[in-house]
Amino acid sequence: MDTRSPGRSPETSVISVSRRTALRAMGLVGASAAVLRALGTRSATAAQPDSPPGDWFKPGMTHSGHGQVIIGDGPIYLSHLPMFLFDNDFFGQRGHPHHYQVILEVSFGGAGADDYLIDRQETGAPLYTLAPSPFHMLDLVAPVPENSRLSSFTGTIFRGHFERQRDPQPFDIEPAMLPNDVQVDVTRVIYGHEFSFHPAPLEHLEYILFGEGEDLFLAHRITRPPDFDQILPVRIEDHTFADEELRQGIIVAVPDRDNTVSERLMDGDAVSGDARSAGTGILLASGFEIDAGPEFYFEESELHFPAVDDTQAEIDADFGFR
Repeated sequence: MDTRSPGRSPETSVISVSRRTALRAMGLVGASAAVLRALGTRSATAAQPDSPPGDWFKPGMTHSGHGQVIIGDGPIYLSHLPMFLFDNDFFGQRGHPHHYQVILEVSFGGAGADDYLIDRQETGAPLYTLAPSPFHMLDLVAPVPENSRLSSFTGTIFRGHFERQRDPQPFDIEPAMLPNDVQVDVTRVIYGHEFSFHPAPLEHLEYILFGEGEDLFLAHRITRPPDFDQILPVRIEDHTFADEELRQGIIVAVPDRDNTVSERLMDGDAVSGDARSAGTGILLASGFEIDAGPEFYFEESELHFPAVDDTQAEIDADFGFR
């Protein structure tokens, strides 16, 4: 499905709602009756539509602050924090800004770059996230015209997960906002996928392989709700992928595992994998060994449809109910 739309502009249907606010505005499981009344007709049993709403292709529908997981320290990679937004309506604001799985290779500039490297070295925290200035996702993954591709943006780096500052942090990280904004220069889009409305289920567990040399990572391939987001480091035995192959995106299937949360790769797992090009589908290698390291990012509840959130007290506080 081609979602490109000419003439996108921030003043038209601009979306400024954060992912966490959107999540809480989507008929949440366990939400109070007062919240559900405030949300109108949405409910936890809302049906996924068969096709894009009529205004799906209007300008501005992917404009938002696109939160990212930061991976590595050179090269640096970003993994977009996605959500399934099939009906593109939350609190009367239209859009589907987070309906994409995207992995970028980037470089950091400015004082924020030094902040990040120093903080990571000093604390050893396994998770950092980026809260960028708003931009149109389609200007990054499907620009119109081609020469309008987004090449840079700015953002704030957080130690831990910036959207969970009131929640316990993964790995008991002491959360902190680093003092200076960072300039993000986009080197390449390694993987960009818009969620389909009714895709076929994956036959096996699948990941996106990216990295450089021996510094390799897997990100779970997200396709249909309910799903999960997971990132972890890996070693590949019995095969060496060229850096150019890694830069273009590689899909790795694990034939002996079902595509479920319980079957996902975990620290210490050694499994056999098959690899194909993300762009062409051409088989690149088969039967190589994948040695999994500890996952440093995992999210499940936000990748249902509607999204699931069981933090009732926080929901009530956000919407002004007691």
